[in-house]
Amino acid sequence: MATIEEILTNVKNNMTYFINSDDTFDVVIDKIIQKLGENGVTIKNKGYEIIDFKENFSKVAFKIKIQTTEENIEENIIILMQNNDFISSVVKNYKKAVILYLINSLELRVDKFAQPVPADEGITRNQTAFLRDKMEDEEVESLVRTELKKYGVSSINDLTKKQASAILDIIQPRSKKKSSRY
Repeated sequence: MATIEEILTNVKNNMTYFINSDDTFDVVIDKIIQKLGENGVTIKNKGYEIIDFKENFSKVAFKIKIQTTEENIEENIIILMQNNDFISSVVKNYKKAVILYLINSLELRVDKFAQPVPADEGITRNQTAFLRDKMEDEEVESLVRTELKKYGVSSINDLTKKQASAILDIIQPRSKKKSSRY
């Protein structure tokens, strides 16, 4: 079996084969961890140590163990953490330590990857469910497919909240029953 260093080099050299140009950095990290796992490399939490405790911040060394069946490497990733909410921040910062290790080992550049669409801009679950329900009607489905093409997306899950609202504004008048006030 290859060494950890050789596996990391191989993953780095072959990233273009398993990473898409529209992948966000979080997706890239998940794919890298998956690819390392497929090659027998695991990354485990080995705890943390407070190196320097100050009034507002602490310098914390997160210990991670990178291992294969034949080799073990332990790395300390140092992160400055605020002392308030220290315990609740430990888990988030452990993940950050793993990400920092991968950034350094694979020489990743965050700015090369797509930026995630903020949650408030993506289509909501309610909009998705409503559109799917309305798309059971063939006429509405055809209309939605036409609108998807206009927006340059292939599925309703790729729409932004604003785009989904615009499509819903087109659909709803057609599906409402006409009622008179008199």
